[in-house]
Amino acid sequence: MRAMALVGLLILSSFTSVAAWQPQSSHGENIGLANGDIESIPLEQFADLPQHGFWMLTHEYPVPSNWVTDLAEAGVECWSFLPDSAFHCELNGHTPSELAKLEVNGMVKMPPSAKLHPHLMPSLKGEMQSWFITEGMGIINVILSGDELPEGIHDRGDIEVKSHSWRWATVEVKTSGVQWLSEQPEVEWLEPRFEKAIMNDVADEVIGATVLWNATQMAGIDSSWNALDGTGIIVAVSDTGLDNGVNNTNMHPDFRDHIVGIHS
Repeated sequence: MRAMALVGLLILSSFTSVAAWQPQSSHGENIGLANGDIESIPLEQFADLPQHGFWMLTHEYPVPSNWVTDLAEAGVECWSFLPDSAFHCELNGHTPSELAKLEVNGMVKMPPSAKLHPHLMPSLKGEMQSWFITEGMGIINVILSGDELPEGIHDRGDIEVKSHSWRWATVEVKTSGVQWLSEQPEVEWLEPRFEKAIMNDVADEVIGATVLWNATQMAGIDSSWNALDGTGIIVAVSDTGLDNGVNNTNMHPDFRDHIVGIHS
């Protein structure tokens, strides 16, 4: 009976808030996670033994731009940046003393509760509605710590992998499968799938475009504006890049020959 109670406590503890999970240290760097902040554990508190797997590594703020490159050259592969000055990295037998030489000042493993979107467990419990989730099971998104799925995931009866591409996966999962995934170091984040929606109506109101649909209002501003054909109207487009950034035949036809200027 005592063993069963201990198991129950362990299961419940994996879903407590990040704020309740604190390393035994008050001298580490703060790491800002979606569900709350935690502190890294200073390297001097670790025995100088080889470490493996995924750890959140911290650097004194601010982080120099070449730090991740230096870590990579030493065989430490880092993936997600975690504010203010941490990265989620994979160690392969590196010791704390070796990490200290690479300007790492602290490290800590990501707790299971930090990996759960706030809507995920309430949706699986039937306490709220989420897209593609019903009580006890659903289809969810998984962000991996690296680019590999956890070992043994295909052998479980409560998880079915629907897709996997680099760091992203989609799985059909039961509540017990979510618990297992959250405990795997290869998993960084679990969330419901979100319904995609075009927010043009919101954008219309923000930029005041609704007036363009009303011929009476347009004519009231200027009697010659009884019809709108786009002549003389300049719009700004913000993007990561419009093809090659040159107004030539390689430009998308929606923009070609209509561009007043390109600034970067």
